[in-house]
Amino acid sequence: MPMTNFVGDGMKPLKLFVLELNFTGGTQRGYYLLKELARGFPIDLYLMQRNPLTAEQLAEVQTYARMIHQIPRRDTTLRDQLAIARRSLTRGLSYHAAMAEHSFAATPQLRALRPKPGDRVVAALSLWTAPILEAPGPRWVLDQWDADVHYWDVHARQFSNPLLRLVARVNRNQTYRFCRRVYPRFGRILSVCEEDRQLTLAISPTAKVDVLMNGLDCEYFAPDWSIDPGRTILFTGTSDVRNLKALRFFMHQVYRRVRSAVPDVRFILGGAFSEETRQEFADVPGVEFTGRVPDIRPVYRQSAIFVSPYEDASGTKMKVSEALAMGRCLVSLPAGIRGLPLRHEENVLLAHNAEEMAHQIIRALNDPGLVRRIGANGRTFAERHLDWERVLGPRLRDIVAEVGQVGAITSSSEARLVHQAS
Repeated sequence: MPMTNFVGDGMKPLKLFVLELNFTGGTQRGYYLLKELARGFPIDLYLMQRNPLTAEQLAEVQTYARMIHQIPRRDTTLRDQLAIARRSLTRGLSYHAAMAEHSFAATPQLRALRPKPGDRVVAALSLWTAPILEAPGPRWVLDQWDADVHYWDVHARQFSNPLLRLVARVNRNQTYRFCRRVYPRFGRILSVCEEDRQLTLAISPTAKVDVLMNGLDCEYFAPDWSIDPGRTILFTGTSDVRNLKALRFFMHQVYRRVRSAVPDVRFILGGAFSEETRQEFADVPGVEFTGRVPDIRPVYRQSAIFVSPYEDASGTKMKVSEALAMGRCLVSLPAGIRGLPLRHEENVLLAHNAEEMAHQIIRALNDPGLVRRIGANGRTFAERHLDWERVLGPRLRDIVAEVGQVGAITSSSEARLVHQAS
């Protein structure tokens, strides 16, 4: 694919700033941004991670990025955390924006890597965006992943610890003030769903916001229709507080009903759940933990039903996108499919409470034809709306090219006005 050119900029690289670049799970969107942008632009990649990329990961990333800069993430010690909190409160930054600024400041030789307002930037998450408090970034594109303020609203509700709830609410307020200042300064903001777009516009009505859904590689995540998964339910994730809240709701209020009606049901928990979580559910019959696996696709293929029992959520769930692409029969509460325009009885079995969710699961476990129909329709939805290579990637590159062209013209006009004034 030919590389896209920017007005007045020749082939200068596009700067992609990403936090915690992973190749699976909820943060894999950063990987897809890198992969798809590299089809159109030369990329300089800036990473801020607690642990450096492995040799294998580095080799993969080097196929897409012209240059790779790894910036140590400084937020693990109490001293760092107090310094970040002080920077957040005194400068009016969200905690994670203050963390990024602190990490740059902590290593003098890396300060020159800090993004500049005039750069051509794609910033994955708003933590990178403090520099455009100084001046607009007309060639900057922000990829949100979650609507920033709504993420902290939801997070605060999910903590049972009062202190953690308070900290989340404080950061929510800091994030709100910060986003009100920076959102209008971007060339474009990318939300993962229309709900997040509207939340962003409510904070900044003049912001330019597009929807770019939370997709995946539909060629890689593909079903094997020859496998008979039997009476098997799947939930994937880690012991993150949001996952645990959903899992406990499912275990205590849904699964016991299902198990009573379908005694031979198996419930697979796929992913790196902690030992504490394993112990919590060790005595529940029919429950199996996979542990961390190098490839999650076989786990999907061995499961008939994927459940998304979230009562509250932000953004959209990558695991739901995976389940759709893998052709699994999806059973969900409304929040579990937030941001995805799915239809009950077509590509999802939707429930509004524990009793309804148990009913839909029992119904599906006893009707293999229903499981196949919902799963096949989910796969079709993923191919039409969620595939990065065919659908989302071309749209992403068009947006970035458009912002680069408009931004270059804007920057040139501003430079001429400054020159004339002097």
